[in-house]
Amino acid sequence: MVDPLTQELTKKMVYVIFYKSATIERKIVKICDAFAARRYPVPDLDDHARVKEVLDETNAELLDSRIVLQKNKDATYKLCKDLAGQWEEWLWTVVREKATYHTLNLFKGDVSGMLRGEGWVVKAGIDEARRAVASAHNRYESSMPSLLEKVPLPWPTPPTHFETNSFQWAFQVYPFGVDPAWHLSENSLLFLNSLKMKLSVVIGIIHMTWGIMLRGSNALYFRQNVDFIFEFLPMIIFDLALFGYIVVLIFVKWSINWDERMLLASCLGFDVATEHPPTPLPRPPSRPGSPCPGPTTTCYVYNHGPLSASPQECVLGVSSTADMCPLGYGGDGGGCQPPNLINTLISIALAPGTVTEPMFGGQSQLQVFLLLLAFATVPVLLCGKPCVIINQMKRKQAGLAGGHQGAVTHQALGEEGEEEGAHGHGHGHGGHEDHGGVGEIVIHQMIETIEFVLGMVSNTASYLRLWALSLAHSQLAEVFFEKTLKGQMESGSVIGVFIGFAIFGAVTFGVILSMDVVECFLHALRLHWVEFQNKFYKADGYKFAPLSIPALCKKVVLT
Repeated sequence: MVDPLTQELTKKMVYVIFYKSATIERKIVKICDAFAARRYPVPDLDDHARVKEVLDETNAELLDSRIVLQKNKDATYKLCKDLAGQWEEWLWTVVREKATYHTLNLFKGDVSGMLRGEGWVVKAGIDEARRAVASAHNRYESSMPSLLEKVPLPWPTPPTHFETNSFQWAFQVYPFGVDPAWHLSENSLLFLNSLKMKLSVVIGIIHMTWGIMLRGSNALYFRQNVDFIFEFLPMIIFDLALFGYIVVLIFVKWSINWDERMLLASCLGFDVATEHPPTPLPRPPSRPGSPCPGPTTTCYVYNHGPLSASPQECVLGVSSTADMCPLGYGGDGGGCQPPNLINTLISIALAPGTVTEPMFGGQSQLQVFLLLLAFATVPVLLCGKPCVIINQMKRKQAGLAGGHQGAVTHQALGEEGEEEGAHGHGHGHGGHEDHGGVGEIVIHQMIETIEFVLGMVSNTASYLRLWALSLAHSQLAEVFFEKTLKGQMESGSVIGVFIGFAIFGAVTFGVILSMDVVECFLHALRLHWVEFQNKFYKADGYKFAPLSIPALCKKVVLT
């Protein structure tokens, strides 16, 4: 049963004790009190009326207890629900005020009554810092001046700063790669998991797209116009419309400063252009759908740039993220909260036109267009090439009808067809297809279409093995380090560090640098052979066999 104090499952032992005298009863009561055991008197079992009365009282107490507990639970849930609507805004308010007061505490007062503080400013941002100080001074309307002056040398060691763009900022001033500081953070596994999964998808889609491009280049090289128009073009359009769009979404999400966007959708945001706090405006005339609930409520207008819609209004605890977000992209967040890309990709096929968390304007319309474009390529890929080939076969048969000349031509074409059937065909081999009957043509193209469409999905998932391998190797390396070297380094023992490093080096070489390298090679070989080459490689050519007298003589001798 659940303990009412600790809310943990607790095992209870029940004892039924029979005694004959009051002395024994007193001793039993003392023992029970010593062990904090609850006592329940049991009436004479022969007195059925009394037994029934006790049972009824117990059941009534249990029922009352359940009602009280349920009411307390409902009241707690209602209170938490009311608080949850304002929790994030309260949290941001506290964080912002604490940061402000913490910065002010770094200033020191001097004899003139001014506050002085020293800090670092990026050289390129000195003018911007001066404007910020002047703007704050003008709002404060103080008679004392506010200055930003350069401190004379010598200086302490300055911090490190690198200029980054909107894409590189996520990697903390690293132009390529991941900041090693992530390995020391508490959420390193969560961040690296997401990064590696997305990178494996990006690499896989680029790899498969390159295979489709090779299919098109082979068709152009061997002048197979039918294959280029009715196979390559539908395939590359299908690939880019769905899977290329996935890569675009990944990089778009990486390139957006979500901290800034989330701040836009809060009542703590400020004007990015002027660095001023929001301007309080009186409540406009009442209109349907206005988030301002009362006539005395003050709404804050956030002017983050030219908007096509009316000014966005913010009311603490009333307006949702979509209401307060000035971007107006729709969905639950209006474009101001980061999306879950897996849910976005699922909704492309299962809920076309619905984007719960859009990242840019017109995203739902774009996804519907790309989905229809991808679906339109499937019938072209399925029926285009068979229709052209069947039409060509009918025209050849009509041209070969009647006359001796026609018979001779038919015989020549038949011999050529036999040669083609012996040699086979293939992209990259320069052969021609021996099409056979109409049914065979249709079945072959149907299999080709199904393999491509379903293969794009399964092959993309297959590239997630890169993510799994990277995750497994990083975790193995971390476990090896913690179990062999880290403990010895923390102990401060030189001999222990030496022995731990020897064990760590041996295990790392034996497992990661030997066994796992072979594993990675096999997985990479499989991705090249299956997921990449099935986009263009046929392997149905024939071996070149030049005339060789020694080889013929050797063959005769062996036989």
